Amino acid sequence: MKELKILNEIYTKLHDDKNRVIAYLEELGYPYQVAYYPHHSFKKDNEFYLEEYPIPVITLNGLLDIGIDVDKIFFEFRLDKEMALEFDFHIFEMYQFEVYGVDDFYDDFYFDNIDEIHSNILSSEETFVGISIIISKEDIEEKTDQILNLITHLM
Repeated sequence: MKELKILNEIYTKLHDDKNRVIAYLEELGYPYQVAYYPHHSFKKDNEFYLEEYPIPVITLNGLLDIGIDVDKIFFEFRLDKEMALEFDFHIFEMYQFEVYGVDDFYDDFYFDNIDEIHSNILSSEETFVGISIIISKEDIEEKTDQILNLITHLM
């Protein structure tokens, strides 16, 4: 029963965070769908970690996905390769972000040098590029509005 209690504590927090984001999206008038998905991956200290457990993901139709993870929230969208090659990734410098392949999400395009992203994309076989902007849970309302405005104007 100890495991059940731990899982319930974790998922209660995830559910509460999901509801905070949904309430904010409803206030802004964004249409959305919610589902729980396992097998997200993230990179920390140059190592990839796979999360077997499902997390809530809020999909804003045609725009992006908002993933509610245990310790962070991520805004994920994709560009086709040609758009990504013309994209100015410097607009994301104020955020923690990742750039990676859609077919092979371990195909990482952004390391320490933002100016190398385009050459990394160009040398890949990917036809689509994924972008994730990562924020802390303390910044949900403030950063959600900023990121949605930014991405809405990009798309």
